[in-house]
Amino acid sequence: MEKRNLILASLVIAVFLSGLSSALASLPPAPLPSGGSSFDAAVELSPGAYEGELGVALPSGPSVQDSTQYFYVKGLKAGQEISASGSLKGKTSLGSSVTFGLYDEDRKEVDKNGVAAYDAPASINLAGLANSEKYYVTVKVDGPATSSITLSVSDKYDAGSSTDAGGEFESAMAITPGRYTGYLAGGKGSDTVDTYRVSAKKGVVLTVEANPKSNALMKVAVYDLNKQLIEEKTALNPGAAVRNSVGITKDEDIYVAVTCDGGCSNSVVEYTLSFPGSGGGAGTGGQGGSQEQSWFPSIDWKMAAIAVAAFIAVVIILSILIYFLFLRKKKYGEMQPEYSSGGAGATESIVGYKHPCRYCDKMIPPNSNVCPLCGKSNPLGPLRCPKCKNPVQKDWQKCPGCGLSLTIDCPKCGKKTFFGEYCDNCGEEIKVFCPYCDAKQPPVGDKCVRCGKSLK
Repeated sequence: MEKRNLILASLVIAVFLSGLSSALASLPPAPLPSGGSSFDAAVELSPGAYEGELGVALPSGPSVQDSTQYFYVKGLKAGQEISASGSLKGKTSLGSSVTFGLYDEDRKEVDKNGVAAYDAPASINLAGLANSEKYYVTVKVDGPATSSITLSVSDKYDAGSSTDAGGEFESAMAITPGRYTGYLAGGKGSDTVDTYRVSAKKGVVLTVEANPKSNALMKVAVYDLNKQLIEEKTALNPGAAVRNSVGITKDEDIYVAVTCDGGCSNSVVEYTLSFPGSGGGAGTGGQGGSQEQSWFPSIDWKMAAIAVAAFIAVVIILSILIYFLFLRKKKYGEMQPEYSSGGAGATESIVGYKHPCRYCDKMIPPNSNVCPLCGKSNPLGPLRCPKCKNPVQKDWQKCPGCGLSLTIDCPKCGKKTFFGEYCDNCGEEIKVFCPYCDAKQPPVGDKCVRCGKSLK
């Protein structure tokens, strides 16, 4: 009897809790309070759904009074993304222009969007990943409108942790070779660099790969323990994986910096970080295996001797064939006369599948990242804007993608030159070094793209 009563009581409690949950889920949105008139007077909102009226009554004259309300949300952690979405509807036949703005705690703009709201609802969506504890939301209207606003916070933590991989060496996240998921702000905030710290052993080749899940142009840089740049790689095109391999010369920790800023993507980017050839399963916050890849693999001397003998035999056979097919035939005067026509280059052999280096005009393999003849980087493919990576041409004055001026004073010789990889006058690379973190970068702004400090 007691057991049956206990079961019945449990069922009653379960039904009650289920009904309570359904009732809470179906509650109407909270009324939207009036916002403040400035950042300092902003009104606090908690994540959730709100409904209310925005704007002021339209005057009878031709001008329209603007109305901006300020709200804020606080309590976010590093690695959490905030999003604001709204459904707006104008209350008059003239409609209403509505603009949402999202700002970090330093009141720096993270995202902004605007719509014209009439009888049919118009939608606005904002998102930001700025590692800010507090965000401001502004709503500007030029006429009365009804609004349904939803504020939400989601976890975008890096490498299965409960925080963000820092953008500085001092705040780098320690991991072991494995497979991890990370997030970067792109053009939606200040979280544009994730820095990881990985242990490496002398004599191995460490390979790092970052693969975005969207159309982002990512970079991967590797630094030694003294924070000196070893190698930096940029994806060949948006959406492509970027791989960076470096040889380790001594046992030490190294830093891996994954970058995606406003020139990389205009939205928050999810990416996969992995260490191909280094072993380890899926990363779960820094745990994974390590399988070293030696620079000098062990040699099977027996197989090497067989390979050398086979090579010598092939050379002997080819020599005999050449003698009987060409040399002996020429000796007895059986060779036919050679004829040529055309210009001086008509008889030159054509090297298949090779392309000319843009700097020295010599033919090089099609997958060359560095010209093996003149030693300059990025010898193939289209010229790209140093800021947004859109293709550009040498006779253009500005980039059609971001508007960057493509004429610059060379930081080495001071003469005006096309803003490409190298100066047209002195031939030096058009790059500067950050005086704080030593990151090498094109001079597209006053601040370092890595640490954010002044380049001057």
